Amino acid sequence: MHEGTGRAFSQRTVNLGTRRYVSLTCGVTLAMLAIFSGSSALAQGTEPARLDGFTAAHSASQLQLEDKFQAEVSSARALDDLNFLAKLPGEDGTPGAVRRAKYLERELRKAGLDVAVQEFYPYMADTERVGIALDMVAPEHVALSVKEERQPWQQQFNQISPGFLEGSPAANITKSVVYVNFGSAADYDYLSSQGISVQDKVVLARYGGPQRSEVPYQAWLHGAAGVLLYSDPQQDGYTKGPVYPDGPWRAPDGIQRGTVYRWTLYPGDPLTPGTPATKDAPRIPVSESSMGKIPPSAAIGYGAAEVLLKNLSGPVAPNSWQGGLPIQYRIGPGGTQVHLAIDVEYAPRASYNVIGYVRGTEQPERLTVLGNHYDTWAYGAQDNQAGVSVELEIARSLGKLLQSGWKPKRTIALGFFSAEERGITGTTEWTEMLGTEKMADVVAYLNADVVSGAFFRASGVPSLDQLLYDTTKQVAWPGGGSVYDAWGFGGVPRVGRPGGGTDFMPFLNHFGAPVIVLGAGNPTGRYHCSCDDLYSLLTFIDPGLQFATAVGKEMGLIALRLNEADVLPFHYSKYATETVSYLNAFASSSQAASVDVQPAIQAAGQWGAAASDLEQTINTALQSAAGGGADFNGYNAAYMRTERTLLVPRGLPDRPWYQHQIYAPQFHNGFALQTLPGLYESLSLDNSAAEAQGYAAELAASLNQAAQTLHQ
Repeated sequence: MHEGTGRAFSQRTVNLGTRRYVSLTCGVTLAMLAIFSGSSALAQGTEPARLDGFTAAHSASQLQLEDKFQAEVSSARALDDLNFLAKLPGEDGTPGAVRRAKYLERELRKAGLDVAVQEFYPYMADTERVGIALDMVAPEHVALSVKEERQPWQQQFNQISPGFLEGSPAANITKSVVYVNFGSAADYDYLSSQGISVQDKVVLARYGGPQRSEVPYQAWLHGAAGVLLYSDPQQDGYTKGPVYPDGPWRAPDGIQRGTVYRWTLYPGDPLTPGTPATKDAPRIPVSESSMGKIPPSAAIGYGAAEVLLKNLSGPVAPNSWQGGLPIQYRIGPGGTQVHLAIDVEYAPRASYNVIGYVRGTEQPERLTVLGNHYDTWAYGAQDNQAGVSVELEIARSLGKLLQSGWKPKRTIALGFFSAEERGITGTTEWTEMLGTEKMADVVAYLNADVVSGAFFRASGVPSLDQLLYDTTKQVAWPGGGSVYDAWGFGGVPRVGRPGGGTDFMPFLNHFGAPVIVLGAGNPTGRYHCSCDDLYSLLTFIDPGLQFATAVGKEMGLIALRLNEADVLPFHYSKYATETVSYLNAFASSSQAASVDVQPAIQAAGQWGAAASDLEQTINTALQSAAGGGADFNGYNAAYMRTERTLLVPRGLPDRPWYQHQIYAPQFHNGFALQTLPGLYESLSLDNSAAEAQGYAAELAASLNQAAQTLHQ
């Protein structure tokens, strides 16, 4: 689901023999298909005397293990998997998704892993049977496209949904159109200032503002009868470069599908919040769920949107609302009327998570979890079958290590999750099925979502920054240098902080497990489009799957470090320092004048001091190999509890499922990060200084508990 790299890119063309494709760079030169070695010596040049979290003796054997792992990972095998997985579409609940699940189960068993398949029943549409029709009925009649044109190489195209937005109700309406720019709250404020109402109208909004589900919600708040969402060429179409099938950018018929129910309230099955969606689970009414405030909604391409926009009358849209189409954008209403028909039925439908286990021999109850989602919109070659393919390679490589005599310390769980594209459902239901007690044994969750492309990115909680830096220096990047070098463009890379939009959310935001999210990409116009197919991925983005394979090696290396460390390589001193900076920024904001966060700042300082003391103690113990296994286990138990102390049991304002007090997705933009959500949202959503003060007190108590956990 997640996309974006947060950098400005320039474009160049590269010729590789008879294959020509567009490469996107950021002021650096990358040989896109260079053959590279997995050797840590090649990537780093020198080896550290002792790995973080390991004794010196264990470091030597760990590095040998990691080199064996990297040598086993094969881009050729991953490419074979990709050719199977992305050849046919696999929207969740369709035969294509079941086909993928069976393949994953078979390949994991062949690799020698224990395999479990979890069946659950989220409330969702049968996208094979969704029907959408859109006609402009005034000022003239034009039947508009609601699905891309099939390319000759695309198979089982009938299993791909039209421009469907999961969560939309059925409809049969004829209404006037109003153009609302990105459909944000600020855009509606502008319309109101101009005396323009969207009451009982169909609003036309372009992608590029708030996260998708916010657009229908704002339309509902303002009384709209329906929503049409399109990708403007200014964002990802021909203004950026050649369009599919001649380039990586979105063609006029390219449609961005997606989910529009409000997973910023809670992710997962809309009708079973907080509990697993088993077949017979009690379900809440749709009207009370995250689907309850959505007008009929559909997605279209900018070719269809242009027909609607050029026939609109009314005032000229301001300059900031003008897009990339060769017309003058007007707001309406007037001129354009549409008939929108949506035929859709929702029901609890079978969905399958496939989990492979590498069982630990010393602490088998402790889980290091790796995850990718195998469901897609349309073919999903980049989002996310490339990630699934390289995770399968991780599984095979770990299986080879087992065959060579490796005895894992802890358990590695390799999750292939379904229904991520239907509201982060697969991981939510899996974690809710495990429950709080078993989730307390999760060491960390490593997520990969969109891993193909020249530009590496990583985000996670601050305690794992050093682990990211250490491991990326050990993995080679196509074209030379290490992942660390490519990530930082010659400087120190920036680790992002986890906002929202993909499978890590239940691990961190509800159960308090540390997370790392890895990815790689190029800026393209392929997101949730039928053009995200094998042809476009292997022609324009990642020929040979080399970039994705490097991300897979990095993911596997992180898992091995966490799984085998004598003491988990967490650094909560960094986490505490960042938390102090968040609190100071809040204290200096004008809206926080009546909220006292000094006790929380003091508690965060004590947490940092306790973490620094413990890190020095551990470092001394590991250097001398002093302390028995019981002592090391005590350190690990303290680290395992620390992230969990940052949860607030009553949850965040207006969304109790979210419990993490430091990080959450923004309430009105689910891809974006909100720090200190209890404090900020008490003021911005509820306008309650008293509520904010209550959250400040709970945060101070949690930070004191974190300090005490590390002291003990």
